Amino acid sequence: MTMESHVVVCRQCHRTRVVAVSDLRPPCFRNIEEQADCPEILQRRESGDETLLTMMCGALAGSFAENLQHAVVEVVDREDDWQVACRIPGDTDRFYSSAHARWQGEIWGRWGRAGLARRFRDAANEADQASRSRRRMRRLAPILALGLVVAVVGAARSLLTSARQPTEIAMQAQVPWAEQQSVAVASITGTDASAPRLMAADAPGPQLAVLEPAASPTPEAVSAAPEAPSAEQAPSNPSNSVLALAGPAAITDVSTSQPPPQSDPLATPEMVSLPGGTLTMGSNLDPSEAPIHAVTIKPFAISKAVITVRTWSQCVAAKACPYVAAEENEDAPVTNVSFNDAQQFVNWLSRETRMNFRLPTEAEWEYAARGGTRTKYWWGDDVRPGMVNCKGCNGDQTARQISKVEDFKPNPFGLYDMGGNVAQWVADCWHKNYQGAGTDGSARVDSSCNFHVIRSGSWRNAPNDVRSASRDYYDGRIRYPAHGFRVARSL
Repeated sequence: MTMESHVVVCRQCHRTRVVAVSDLRPPCFRNIEEQADCPEILQRRESGDETLLTMMCGALAGSFAENLQHAVVEVVDREDDWQVACRIPGDTDRFYSSAHARWQGEIWGRWGRAGLARRFRDAANEADQASRSRRRMRRLAPILALGLVVAVVGAARSLLTSARQPTEIAMQAQVPWAEQQSVAVASITGTDASAPRLMAADAPGPQLAVLEPAASPTPEAVSAAPEAPSAEQAPSNPSNSVLALAGPAAITDVSTSQPPPQSDPLATPEMVSLPGGTLTMGSNLDPSEAPIHAVTIKPFAISKAVITVRTWSQCVAAKACPYVAAEENEDAPVTNVSFNDAQQFVNWLSRETRMNFRLPTEAEWEYAARGGTRTKYWWGDDVRPGMVNCKGCNGDQTARQISKVEDFKPNPFGLYDMGGNVAQWVADCWHKNYQGAGTDGSARVDSSCNFHVIRSGSWRNAPNDVRSASRDYYDGRIRYPAHGFRVARSL
C-alpha cells in the first residue's frame, strides 16, 4: 500500500490534523486519536456509525480539497536529477521520481482529483524528457570537447602558417644569397650545387650537423661563404608531426587540468559527554509520568543539538536516508522524520564514522534535559520568555515557526532545545506509564512495537508539553512536521 500523510488545518475547529491518502482507501484521518474532539465525529459516534475510522468530517474534507486546488506541481532539478515537486499550501513539499509521480497521479485520479492527476502525469513526462536531454548531452560532451581541441589546434596552425609565409617570401627573394649559400655548401660537402637545397627559412638543426661529413673546409671556401643567419634570427615553425602530436597532448591537458571534485567533509554532530549519575525520573503532573522512580545512568554522549538539515542532507546524498528535507535553512533542525527515518540515519552515521551511534533512551534524554536540576524546566518551575521555543512561552499565544539550532540558551549541560522547538524521537517503545520500568537507564523495547516515545515538545506545543518530564508518543512509521531527533553514543 502506498500512503502519504498531509497536514491540514480544519476550517471549522481550526485544529491541525493529519490526513492519510493511499491507493486502497479515500482520504481519511491518519491518527485515530485526532477524531476524539471532532464535533461531527462525536455526533456520528453517538448515532452508532461504524465507518468512522475511514472517514473525515465534512469540514476537514473541505479544507483538504481547498488546499489541493492550490497545489503546485512542477519539475525541479534536485542534485542533478529531474524530479516532480508537489507543493500544497500549509503542507510539506514532496518530491517524486517520474515513475512515482505517475503512480501518485493515478491515486489522485482514483479519488476524484482528475485535474491534480493530470498535472502529475504532465510533469512526469516533462521530467522524463529533461532527463533524456541531459543524458544525450553527457554522451556528446566528450565528442564536443575533442572537436573544440581540434578547432583550437587548427586555429593555432593557421596563425603559425600566416606568420611564416612573409618570411619565406622575403628569403626566397634573396636569390643571390641563396645561390652563394648553395655554392658554398657544395664546395664544403663535395655535392652538386644543383642538388635540393635546404629552405633558407629553415635553420639547420643538430640532426643536419650529425649527418654532414666531417670534411675540413678549405680556407678559400670558408672565406667565400657568407655568414648564415643565426638560429635566433631564423623563425621557429612547428612541423606537421609536432602539430599532429598537439591534439592528443591538448586532450590530455583538458582531461587532467581540472582536479576531481572533492566531497564535502562529513558534518558529524557535535557530541557532549555526560558523566553517569542518578536521575529522579518522572513527575506527578501527568499519569503517564508516574510513578517517580530513581534511575542509574551510565556515562554516555549526546549530540549538542538536534540533527540539522545540513547533516541529514548528507545521508540523503549517500542514498541512505529516503526523505528529502523541505527546510532550506541548513542550520534548522530536520523535521517531518519518522522513527524509522531516524534509525536509518544512525545506522548510516555509524557506518560512516565507525562509531556506534544510536537514539538516546528515554531515561538518558530526561537526564540530559534536566541538566542536574529537579524543577519543571531546567531553569525553574515557571516559564520565562527567551528560554524555549513553544506556543505561549514567549508572551504570545500563537505557534511560532521552528527556529535554528542554538537560537535559544543551552541548559547547564550545554545542550540546546532540550524542550521546545522540535519534538524528538527516543529509542523506547511507548508504555502508558512507568510501571515495570527498569532502573538502569536502558530503553524499554518490545519485540515489535509501532508506537515510540516522543520527548521535548515542539514550537507548536504549550508550555506544559515542553517540561523535562513531559512525554508523548507517535506511530514510528509516520512522518510529522514537528518531529526530529538527536543522537547518542555509549561511552
